[in-house]
Amino acid sequence: MSFLQLGLNNSVNQATNFTSHQLMYTYPNNDPLLNKWNVNELLDLECSKKHEIKCQIDEAITNVKKSICKNQRRYKYSEMFKENPFKIGDIVYLENHPISDKIKNVQAGLENKYVGPFKLLLIENMVSCIIVNCVDELDCRRCHVSQLKLG
Repeated sequence: MSFLQLGLNNSVNQATNFTSHQLMYTYPNNDPLLNKWNVNELLDLECSKKHEIKCQIDEAITNVKKSICKNQRRYKYSEMFKENPFKIGDIVYLENHPISDKIKNVQAGLENKYVGPFKLLLIENMVSCIIVNCVDELDCRRCHVSQLKLG
């Protein structure tokens, strides 16, 4: 089904002389299958080289399957490249994203970049942590490790 959709999105409309992808995104589609072969040639039903086209389509499908298998074996985010610098019980500060508010006389640029202190309660996985405020223990949050700074 996806190859049919690729063919439809990249076939030139006679009325507009554009593909549907070009009309939607204003630039031509850049798909690996399109870079190797001309899709319009592959989909031409009146072509005399049907055996050659079938071989090319089979090769393209094989290449796509190999690419999918290779991508599935890739390392996930930070799995082997970066160790988590935090340990359970560490005192950390959470990155703050303030919003300016003229009524409350708050300017975002003058606010603190980090708020806290927080205590690291649980490390859920490689990138997600649960922290609890040291002052107010009812303030418990889930956050990404990139938002934390050791205290």
